[in-house]
Amino acid sequence: MSSKLLEVKGLSKAFLGIKANDDVQLSIHAGEVHGLIGPNGAGKTTAISLLSGELRPDSGQVFMDGKDITNLSAWRRIHMGLARSYQISRIFPDMTLLQNVQVSLQIAHGHSFRFVAPAFGSHGDEALAMLAKLGLEDRAHDLASSLAHGLRRELELAVILARKPRMLLLDEPMAGMGKTESIRITQLLEQLRGQVTMLLVEHDMDVVFQLADRISVLVQGHVVATGTPEDIAKNPQVRAAYLGGEDHDG
Repeated sequence: MSSKLLEVKGLSKAFLGIKANDDVQLSIHAGEVHGLIGPNGAGKTTAISLLSGELRPDSGQVFMDGKDITNLSAWRRIHMGLARSYQISRIFPDMTLLQNVQVSLQIAHGHSFRFVAPAFGSHGDEALAMLAKLGLEDRAHDLASSLAHGLRRELELAVILARKPRMLLLDEPMAGMGKTESIRITQLLEQLRGQVTMLLVEHDMDVVFQLADRISVLVQGHVVATGTPEDIAKNPQVRAAYLGGEDHDG
């Protein structure tokens, strides 16, 4: 895991004079699961939005495969293989699961999103295969609005993965989930290990320490430490600032 897929240099963003991100330095290797943790208000979601292209930094640069993508639109980044999820699932509730994935496949194949109806007759086998990968094939013809919260998260993953991303920016995928749902999503992400690079923002420390190859800790908008889960768990500065003395064995 020596090659850097995504690299962040000196990324800063302020809102009304208050810095949400302050000179953020981050390197994410191809194929790794990289955790990004920190207290509430540390700037994690802002960082995700800067990486996805939904926000523009005040200073600093973002590189993907060594190419400067700082000024590229979110849409261009998606086509380069950079995809993100949100704390609140973004799917089409009045479409079936199959139709949700078909629309995503239509976009992935370079067709116009304006013509949604034709998507429902195309890429059916590929969409079903994607749903099967996440164990959702039996619900293929159900409306997305009928799904419980955890299954909506799984559908969102299917929609994102249909675009064949190289890297996933995961913004609190376990938000609002019960223990059983959280375990299921953790297992799905574990299955994706090595197939797609992941930056995981998550408050559930058990999930982060289970999944992450390396972890970066964001405090007051600044990365104070990066290392293996074992290194982070033992770091006195991190324990004082965030982990509160909790023990994590990885």
